[in-house]
Formats: sequence, C-alpha cells, structure tokens
Amino acid sequence: MKKNLLLILFLFIFINIINAQNIDTNDTLKITDLQEVVISATKTGEKRIDVAQPITLIKSSQMRFGNFQTTGDVLQNLGNVFVQRSQMGGGSPVIRGFEANKVLIVVDGVRMNNAIYRGGHLQNIITLDPNILERIEVLNGTGAVMYGSDALGGVMSIYTKNPLLKSESNGKNFKGSAFVRYSSANSENTLHTDFNFIGNRWGSLTSITMSSFDDLQKGKNVINQYNQFGLCNNEIVQILGVDSMVVNNNPHLQLQTGYKQVDILQKIRFSASKKHQHLLNLQFSTTNNVPRYDRLTDRSNNGNLVFSEWNYGPQIRSLVSYQYTLETENNAFFDKMRVMPSYQFIEESRLTRRFRSQNRSENIEQVNIYSMNIDFQKNENKRELRYGIELSSNYVGSSGINRNTITNTQTNIQTRYPDQSKYDLLGVYFSENWEITPKWVLNIGLRYSYFWLNSSFNSQLFPVLNTLDNNVSQKNGALSHQVSIVGKLGDFRISVLSSSGFRNPNLDDMSKFFVATQIGTNANQLRLTIPNQNLKPEYVWNNEITLIYSKENKFQIEGTAFYSRLNDAIVIRNTTINGQTSINIPPRTYFYQTSTNAGLAEIWGFSGRISAKINENFSARANISYTWGRDLTAQVPLDHIPPLFGSFFFNYQTKKLELSAYTIFNGWKNLADYSPSGEDNLQYATNQGMPEWYTLNFKASYQINEKLTAQAGVENILDQSYRTFSSGVHAPGRNLILNIRLNF
Repeated sequence: MKKNLLLILFLFIFINIINAQNIDTNDTLKITDLQEVVISATKTGEKRIDVAQPITLIKSSQMRFGNFQTTGDVLQNLGNVFVQRSQMGGGSPVIRGFEANKVLIVVDGVRMNNAIYRGGHLQNIITLDPNILERIEVLNGTGAVMYGSDALGGVMSIYTKNPLLKSESNGKNFKGSAFVRYSSANSENTLHTDFNFIGNRWGSLTSITMSSFDDLQKGKNVINQYNQFGLCNNEIVQILGVDSMVVNNNPHLQLQTGYKQVDILQKIRFSASKKHQHLLNLQFSTTNNVPRYDRLTDRSNNGNLVFSEWNYGPQIRSLVSYQYTLETENNAFFDKMRVMPSYQFIEESRLTRRFRSQNRSENIEQVNIYSMNIDFQKNENKRELRYGIELSSNYVGSSGINRNTITNTQTNIQTRYPDQSKYDLLGVYFSENWEITPKWVLNIGLRYSYFWLNSSFNSQLFPVLNTLDNNVSQKNGALSHQVSIVGKLGDFRISVLSSSGFRNPNLDDMSKFFVATQIGTNANQLRLTIPNQNLKPEYVWNNEITLIYSKENKFQIEGTAFYSRLNDAIVIRNTTINGQTSINIPPRTYFYQTSTNAGLAEIWGFSGRISAKINENFSARANISYTWGRDLTAQVPLDHIPPLFGSFFFNYQTKKLELSAYTIFNGWKNLADYSPSGEDNLQYATNQGMPEWYTLNFKASYQINEKLTAQAGVENILDQSYRTFSSGVHAPGRNLILNIRLNF
C-alpha cells in the first residue's frame, strides 16, 4: 500500500512538472546532453544520441556529492542497478536479471572478469575506489561484439581519473584534494587524498584511500509484520579457549560485518605530441578479513550457530596497464589506434571454522592475468569503422589446508579449483556506424571468440570423486552479432536493436569443488558442487526497443522494453556419481550438484526514466525497472531476477549550495518467484519471500570557499529495517554522514 502511494506521489509531481509552462528556456543548465560522447559502447567514443543501447552515465560530481562508501553503493543509488549483498564488504550488481560472471566489469579498458568469476554472487566491485573515479557507464544489454564473453546482461565500464597537463589546469603546477568522512551506521572512518604533479607534457596522479568500517547497525522500524527478521540475537566468543554462544545485547547490530580497506592508484601520463599519447596505470586494493555475514548466521538443528569463523581472507587486486594512443590523418587503415597491454594479480581466500572446532579450513586462490587489447577506428565520410583484437591468459593457482588453531599443524584439504590451471581467450571484432541520413544511423557489428581451458584436479577430501575423469580440457568458439538502427525525429528518438551474446564456461563452471549452502534447516545436509567438463557456452538472443522524448534538454522521458532468450543456460542442477545422489562423511551428508546447460530460458522486462529541469535551481529525475525470467526447460523461475525497483530524486542547486532529497524502493519478491537452484538464498528471506521496502534520504553540500566544502547527509531517515532480495545481510539503518573536503 505504501509503495503504491509513493508511486502515485511520483506521478503527481511529474504531471505537474510536465504541465508547468514557466520553464526558463534561456537557462543553460541541462538535464541530459544526448550529444555527449560515451566510451563503453564503442571503446573509442561515440555520440550518445547515436548509440542504440540504453546507457546510464554516472559522473564524478554525482559520486562526490553522494558520499557513497563503495562502488556497489554508487551503482545501487545512481546507476539504476540492483545490488545483492551477502556481507557488508560486498555488492553484486544485477543487470537485466544477469549477475556475477554474466555481467562484465571493465576498469580503464581492462576486463576484470577472470577465470574464477563465479555464477552466484561476487564482491569484487568493492575493490574499485569510488573516490577516484571519473565516470561510470552502465551499458544495458549484451555487449558481446565489443567485449566478448560475460557481457550477457550488460557492461559496467568504470574509468578512473587521468593526470592533468598544464593546458587543462589553468597553468597550475600542482593540484590536489583531500577529505575525511564519518558515517554513523557502521562507524565509517575514511581518509582520502589525491594530488597531481602537472607539466606541459608530463602529468602524475596519485590517489590514496583508507577506510575502516565497524559492525553494521540495521534499521529498527519494521515495514511489515516481520519484527524478528534480521535480528542478530547471538554471537560467539571464546571463554577459556572454548567457543561459547552468548546473547547479543544489541540485536540490531549485525556483529562480524566490519572490515578495513586500502586503495592506491598511480598514473603517469606523457603527451609526446598531439598524435602520440602514453599512459601508465597502476592500481592496488587490499582488505583485511571480510566476514561473510550470511554464513555466520546459519544455525544447526540444535539452534547453535554453525560457524565461528567465515571470512573472505585478505583479498588483493592489483593492475598494471600501459596505454599507447596514436591519432593520424594519413593512414589508410585507421585514424586512431589504441594499444593496451596489461597485467592483473588477484588473490582471494576463504577462511572457515565451525563452531567449537579447532580446525580452520583455508582455501587460497591466486590468478595472474596477462592481456592485450588493440583497437582501431577509421572514419570515412559518414561511416565510422571500428575493429580490434583481444588476447588474454589466466593462470590459476589454488591451495587448501586445514590448520589446527591450537597446535598450528597443517594438513592438505581439497582445493576449490585445480591447481596450475590455465584459461585463454582470443577475440576479433568489427563494427560499423553508418549515418544513412542526418536522421537515421545504422550500426552493425560482429565478433568471433575462441577459448582454451586446461586443468587437472586431485580429489583429497572426497575420494569417491576420483572415479571421475580428473583432466578437464576444452576448446570453444563463439560468434556474436549486433544490428541496430537509431532514428532522430525532432524531439523524439527511437532505436531498435537485435543482438546476440555469449558466456564461455570458465574454470569456476567446469572444474570447481564447492561445498554450498545447507539444505533447508538441516546444517548437516549440504550441497556439494562437482566439476562438469561437458559444458557448452551459453548464448543470449536479445531484442529491444527504446523511445526517448526530449524537449529542449529541459524535460526527457525514456522507456526501454527488451526480450532475451537464453540458450544452453548454465545453471546448477542435482546430479549423481555412480548412481548415487550423495556421499556421507559423518556427521554430514553431501548431495551432489553440478553446473549444466539447462536448455532454454527467457527474460523480459522494461525500464523507464524521467528527468526534468523545473527552473534555474530545481530539477527532478526518477527511474523504474521490472524484470521477469523463467527456466523454460524445468518450468521454474530463473535465478537472479530482482523484484520491481526504482528511485526518485528531487534536487536544488546554486553556485555554492546543493541539496537532494530522494527515495529508493523495491517491490515484493514472493516465495513463488524464487528459483529452486538455491542461488536466490531463500534461507535468508522470510517465509513469504523478501518484503517490499523504501527509504527516504537527504544529502547537502555547501562550498564555504574555493578550497573548503562541507557535506552532510542522512540516509534511511525513517530507520527502516529491510534487506534486498537474495541478500544475507540487512541494509544500514538511519545513517548520518559528515564530510569535510579540501582542495589545494
């Protein structure tokens, strides 16, 4: 009922906006500039008005004003993206019902998705520091032609800031900024600084961010009747060296959710001439242990907590890339060329210890990724040609030990992935934008990709699995296309798009050993994921139409409807070994499951956005998204499909003062709409599914002088108690944010 009243209020406000006739048409401030160049759609830049796919653009000024703790928070609040969380130190973006390894993340032109990106929920987005980002472009729908595998639901292209040159800094030799921020819901303390050394041809940018997050306080006001939902009633402490479960005196405080993080970026830019540009990009991110809160709340049949420890151990992401850009007018094959070799090192670990056990299981994964991207652009009259090649090699190391926490003795245990595995890819693409007339633009694109995977596992914990073929090797090829036409008809714009995308099964799909969540309420009945080397790539066939009405850049309404058909969808299904459905290793029974190509699934949905410039100071915008998905082979709901969600923002801005009042809302995810695969985490919802919710929020920023800015905000003003669909941790309660920024 409250959600319906909220939507009626949105409509009432916007009807009055539309009917208002006193808009100052001489105002130079604009809501959206469709002539703006976006990068994600073509890699080398394209006018937004000529791109068929919907793109959400998030600028650095919006992120700076919003004061969001992580990039996941940025996407959820500003990017029209649904975000799932299994712990506070996480955030798994969902685009059009696709999540994790079915959504591609690209940072500064380098793909982050690697050989061990899993199909459930991923927390890797937090390794990207939002405080040094220049922009985020969220491209909805398959981006396979430009980016290859994994871009089924969309592409999140994330760009960090570049060093300045003197021609861009009003002649300054040095420029920087710093801020300190406090947030009350998790006692956040963040310190950030960045500074530029500026020359005529050389530029250097350094950024450092240090954050500390304490345990997260959930809201106290229950929207629905579930007043016990999400309470943290107990905690485990050691008394005389023995795990003991005691009462949590503040059950709204979600214990074991806090963590610390450090992010460092260093860029060096050299402009040899207008034609030759060089850029060295170094990034490093690390955390301490990040507790997995959902698993820490699991209970056994006797009511005890199952785990005393469940941590994603210190995770590390490092990136080294070099970008060389050449622009020329005399080359027959290209006007612009970009060459970018890169190296990434990723380390992830899982540290788990059961209640009153002396043994801690420690699984550590390390991935070394070498890649090369070469992209070309050639303009011929009214045609823009783009083509390129991508190569990437993933080397995966995986180890597992059982450590006695009393004696510190170690024994080997089953590794999550086969050690010393390799996953390679090669892709070539071609795309053409043809301005048929000033009003109509045609785009066609084609990509071919080829993959190699080699691994060999050795089962130690489950000897029965030695009956399987332990050599997993596969070669796959995949072809994808895109055809679209954009019509610019006065104040109206229409685009129609047909495209295909694919995701090649990676090491996580084909070669993973994984003890998954418990079955129901029985903590001694667990799912065991086993390898399957017979997987094929999954393909999506996507069709969509977008309509935009824009009036003098003062008012804009946009709507997109899409239909996607997923062939050979990779999903988790029960399986058998030697005719047996499970293996018993007292006191637990492990039921076999594996990744398999399910056959056929479909996803359809729509999204809408409205933005309006009311007058010189006031503006408003709103968006809403709905997605529906079904596994047509098993005739069950598809996993990762979020409920109806959206937001509404009302903004006021002068030269020194900026204010924003906004709401974010989610609809119900009913029990009948949950997938039976287990990926939707029904065990962390209520007995009727996930309740609807909304929050009211307020942000303010005041520029005291040209060097000093004070910012404040209150999120979840009503202190609502809620949890987003598929999540295992409640969202923050009422959250006071204070920030002081200094420019120097």
